[in-house]
Amino acid sequence: MARRSITTTPAAAPATASPRFDPQALYRVRFAEPVRLGALTIRAGAPAIVLGSTLERQPDDAILAAERV
Repeated sequence: MARRSITTTPAAAPATASPRFDPQALYRVRFAEPVRLGALTIRAGAPAIVLGSTLERQPDDAILAAERV
């Protein structure tokens, strides 16, 4: 019985993950806990308008709601 060569092709590398938020867009957000953004501290539950690039650095569970403005 002849052996057949079994070759596997490597899976394609996943495309770079798309960012959760557009870095140049503004978002109206509410945070679950107080968040420090530079010299500014935003209270938990208080609405704030921030850039998407700032939101990318926040963990998912820290953001209660985010709406693009």
